[in-house]
This record gives sequence, C-alpha cells and structure tokens, in this order.
Amino acid sequence: MAQLGALSLAGQPLEAVSSFKYLGITFSASTCIAGAAAPARAVRAAARAAMHSCNARCAALGVKAAPLQLRLFSTMVDAVLSYGSEVWGMQLAAASAAGKTSSTAGSKAERLHLAHVWQPWAQQLAAALAAMGVQLDLHLPQPVCKAAVQSACSAWQLKQLQDAATRKGASRMQHYTQGVCGGTLDADSLGTRAAYLTVVRERSRRAPLAQLRTGSHWGADETGRWDKIPPEQRLCSHCGGGVKTVQHMSFDCPLYASLRTRFTDLFCLLPEPRTLHAFFQHPPARLANFAASLKLQWQVAHDAAALP
Repeated sequence: MAQLGALSLAGQPLEAVSSFKYLGITFSASTCIAGAAAPARAVRAAARAAMHSCNARCAALGVKAAPLQLRLFSTMVDAVLSYGSEVWGMQLAAASAAGKTSSTAGSKAERLHLAHVWQPWAQQLAAALAAMGVQLDLHLPQPVCKAAVQSACSAWQLKQLQDAATRKGASRMQHYTQGVCGGTLDADSLGTRAAYLTVVRERSRRAPLAQLRTGSHWGADETGRWDKIPPEQRLCSHCGGGVKTVQHMSFDCPLYASLRTRFTDLFCLLPEPRTLHAFFQHPPARLANFAASLKLQWQVAHDAAALP
C-alpha cells in the first residue's frame, strides 16, 4: 500500500514490507488483495463516502440509538476502512439479525480472504464460458477479447436453438426458426433486437404481433397444448378446416377474410406458396395493426359463442 500510494512521513518515504500476517491471514504484495488494493487516499475517500451513506441511512430510518448506529457503522463503514471495499456487509447484517454476537477479532478471523470470495465467482464464469467454447486460465489470467467472447457465445446460442428445434414436440421452436425466420438464423442475428420491439410502441399492438411471431397465441394450436390435446386434434372452432395455427389464421380461416381484404397490401404481393417468413417481412407497424385486429376479431367471435 505504501509503495503503491507513494506515502511519505516528514519528507521521507515510508518503508514497506512485502507480506505480513494478521489474525492468521497472510497478506502478500503478490496476492490479489494487494494487487487490487487502492492507494490509501482512495481508501480514505471510499471510507468517507461509506460514512456519509451510513449517516444518511441513519437519518432516513430515524435511527438515534447508539447500538443501532454502531451496527450500521460496522456493516457499512468498517469493511471499507479495513479493506477498501464493502465485502462482508450483508454477512454482518444477516449475522446480527440472527442474534449472533460479533467481536472485532472474532468477526475478522471468521472472514475469508478476498481471494476466497473472488475465486468461486471467477470459476463459475470460467466454467460457463468453457461450456460455450471460450477458455480462461485463472492461474495465468490474460486479457479477454470481448468480440471473440461475443462471437463464441452467439455461435453456442445458435447451436442450442438449432438443436432445440429438432427435438420432438418443439413445435413452437420450429414455428419460430423455420416459419418466422425461414430457417435463416445466424449467429449475428441473435444479438439484433427485432425491429417491431422498437417501432411498435403501444403494447396493445405489439403484444399480439409478438404472440404470432413466437407461436404463443390465442389459437387452438396453443390453447390445446395447455389441455394436452394432440396437435392434430387442435382444430379451428370457426371453420374446422384445419389446425388453428398462425398460418391458418393469417392465410386461410374465413373468420378473418374481411381483415385480409382490409389489409390487402400484406397479402397481394406474397409469392406462392405463401409463407410466414415472407409475410413477416412487411413493415412492423402494419403487421402490428393486423395482429391487433386479428385478436380483436377472435375475441368478438369467442364472446359471441359463449353467450347462452
């Protein structure tokens, strides 16, 4: 700390040791605690900020009793004064709430070295990245290329989607990957926000379009899934002309014929055979209007059928 902060006393630089032991814990200049420790000035600044937060918290809660103020000081300020960071605050608060007595020596002796706190987190991150094909050496840390990590993770996510779409019963996944995306998913597209999420601001119009795109809609193809009805038996209750999928509602069901006439610009130029992928290439705002009208038309018919 003295060497990093270039501290001096009476014009002379302070002597520093490479390591020392405190309460059974060895602190060394080569460990992460020393390498990541801030100069003393930064620690003092952090401690002042922590003390200000502690005072503000006491004022906000109306805490005036000395024991409560000391407890907040121990939780919010003590660790910052000692180690330059709020590491054990939540543990101290939980122990205090549980009625566990805390002494200065006892509480510090029970605290793990910072490396023991950081290492499990680093191991979890390394394990997760390794599963995606990104290798990290925690013993010899090297700078990580953000673009390389993004590319590897996107490729892994794409493979997960492709594998999921081939599984039995993954009809919604197949609807999205093959129907909506036309089987053209690539790693770069996974990090791109769908245009309709930004363009269509009103939730009442955006939600029906999202339901049609994801396959989680109001038609029998989806509601029959909840009742465990076999897919081939989830017929359209309005025409009986087939399973009530997004494609059936959009292109074939006579219940929505008037809407297809009203939104003729969405259908007149579609190549044959008509596909959802080509359909969803239209402007998001126009598609959202159609989807909202589609759901409203279904709701009116559904309510009318429910009348005695």
